[in-house]
Amino acid sequence: MDIVLSLGGSILPREATGLRRTAAVLASLARRHRLRVVVGGGQLARDFIGVARGLGATEALCDELGILATRMNARLLLSALPGAHPGVPETYAQAARARENPVVMGGVSPGHTTDAVAAILADYVDADLLVNATNVDAIYTQDPRIHPRARRIRRMSHRQLVELTSRAASSAGGHTPFDLLASKVLQRARIPLVVVDGRNPENIRRALTRNPPGTVVGGSERRPSSRGVVGRGL
Repeated sequence: MDIVLSLGGSILPREATGLRRTAAVLASLARRHRLRVVVGGGQLARDFIGVARGLGATEALCDELGILATRMNARLLLSALPGAHPGVPETYAQAARARENPVVMGGVSPGHTTDAVAAILADYVDADLLVNATNVDAIYTQDPRIHPRARRIRRMSHRQLVELTSRAASSAGGHTPFDLLASKVLQRARIPLVVVDGRNPENIRRALTRNPPGTVVGGSERRPSSRGVVGRGL
């Protein structure tokens, strides 16, 4: 299968042992599948952006710092992935043309989250599946940290995801379970999504099984050209 992984910067290990463990899972997936990884900025991006805003920097500069942070994290992950594409692509075309496997990249466009970049890349390369490895175990009806009665969602359609993310994005202080732009891109392209708790890297591997952990979005809506066993079976 052709897989795009959105790897949240907040779950990227900051020490060698954890980083090797994550890289080992990615390397094992790359032996069987075409894998492209988009890494987020995490705390590194938040730290730099916070200082820049304190100095009165424009949001454009803050976006630029955020993108640079994602690319630094991508470089760090690459150091644990021998045999991967050696550079960090800065455009979707570069990521699509890279011959080595896996490919690791960071941000591309100002204002776009890691999820949005991953979704656009998945559409660009006609991927079979997008896996979102984040710091929560699934998508919930509401932010479970605030609403104890929030319901964990096991399966949902792309339309339901867009509706949920639209409501969350428009509410004051709302917690968005997945980026709204990314949700719309996946709905348009009919690319399945699996959201898993990436703090345990084994969940990334399990996301490709027929009974993945977390939340499954779409699958039955997949376009007929899909080559993916998982994509068709979700």
